[in-house]
Amino acid sequence: MPVANRIGNINNQKQQEQAIEYTVGDTKIKLTKSIIKRYLVSGDPNAVTDEELVLFMMLCRDNKLDPWTHEAYLIKYGSDHATMVMGKEAFMKRAAQNPAFNGMQAGIIVADKDGNISQQEGAIVYPGYQLLGGWARVYRKDREYPFYTECDYKEYVGTKSNGQVNRTWAGKAATMIRKVAVVNALREAFPAIAQGIYTAEEQRENADEIEAQLETAPASAKAIEETSSAQPAPAVINARQAEPVQPAADQQHNTQQMQMGDSLL
Repeated sequence: MPVANRIGNINNQKQQEQAIEYTVGDTKIKLTKSIIKRYLVSGDPNAVTDEELVLFMMLCRDNKLDPWTHEAYLIKYGSDHATMVMGKEAFMKRAAQNPAFNGMQAGIIVADKDGNISQQEGAIVYPGYQLLGGWARVYRKDREYPFYTECDYKEYVGTKSNGQVNRTWAGKAATMIRKVAVVNALREAFPAIAQGIYTAEEQRENADEIEAQLETAPASAKAIEETSSAQPAPAVINARQAEPVQPAADQQHNTQQMQMGDSLL
């Protein structure tokens, strides 16, 4: 092999192994593109692009997520855009750790046979009632009024690639729409919990595949020993979705992040 080619291969390997390091609690996390492809991709690791790998690394770092304990997932099928998921438990954990958190209530919205609409706590649809949506109310110690959300079942019901209601939503619709309402209320009450991330419950398309991947998480104990030093639960961003507009004061910080991302590609 020509010397120039060998040098080029060495440089490529060095670039590939540039790492992002950060801490989650007392745990030190180290991520590289090769580590993610080997241990943390659900689906087809060979189909993941460098841009998606870098986006996942920066997402985990900026939101202090530990992918080894399934707080974040990278899911990829064929040529479809990668889906990056964070779980409801991670939202709940971060809210509970906030000193301003003061509890929450949640349930479902139903209609009886006469069309009368009511709210119920919990997630049981009693005989004679139709499920319409979910609701949640989150309390903060430093706010006079709670943060309240209602979510329409029709807007969030998960579907297969052929448009049919998927297995999870067909069997646990009330539980799922309640979870969606909880996450939405927590977002409003604690906007800094996680930005640009969506939970599996909020994903309408291909939700069956996402649910299957959450049930068979790929991270191995050996990989955890090699690349991080502890363990915690999952959420979801889609690489297709636009990032939220940032305040002007954050532009310099974002420019530095983009430069770091470019160096990792």
